[in-house]
Amino acid sequence: MPSIEQIKNTTKHVLQEVVGGNFLSSKTIRSFYGLVLFLFVIAIIFIGSRYHYQREQRHKRELILNIRDLRDQYVAKSASLMKMKRESVVADSVQEYLPDLHSPKTASFIITQE
Repeated sequence: MPSIEQIKNTTKHVLQEVVGGNFLSSKTIRSFYGLVLFLFVIAIIFIGSRYHYQREQRHKRELILNIRDLRDQYVAKSASLMKMKRESVVADSVQEYLPDLHSPKTASFIITQE
């Protein structure tokens, strides 16, 4: 069984290797450099993908808001055009621009040929 002194020395030695960076040059760690590089590339791709997704979501929200605004403008314009299309409004505007023009008081009739 190892003594407390040996455990302290081993812990101290491992800590010195980690802090000093010597553990990165050991043969077992060097065999994992490819894996570390692969994980690093995957992490970069993941971060880029997430950024792109968030940017697309912001753009989608902006488009939805623009569509709602345009729909509201359409409804308002449609209502005003419907109001302008009413016969009484048309007659009033014609009377305003052409005061000499009078609308007939009697109903129109159909001429038939015999």
